[in-house]
Amino acid sequence: QEEAKEMLHGALQVECSKDIIKLSSMARLLDSILEVHRATSDREGLAQCQDAINAGLNNLQRRRIDISEATSYAALLQKIADV
Repeated sequence: QEEAKEMLHGALQVECSKDIIKLSSMARLLDSILEVHRATSDREGLAQCQDAINAGLNNLQRRRIDISEATSYAALLQKIADV
């Protein structure tokens, strides 16, 4: 499962750095990351996601997704709060 964590963290970094980030893809990746970290009792390891998450949020805000898809954006923020 350590390999899965590394792969998921990498995928999140790639997704969050895209110019055309998809809110749904970011949310699915966060779900998967949370699941694998819970399964391995590694809450501390979630800190590795912070920079990617911040980049993703900035990217979404730059594209005004927080306004145009406010409900989905709020759900994403709830997932991030779980991280």
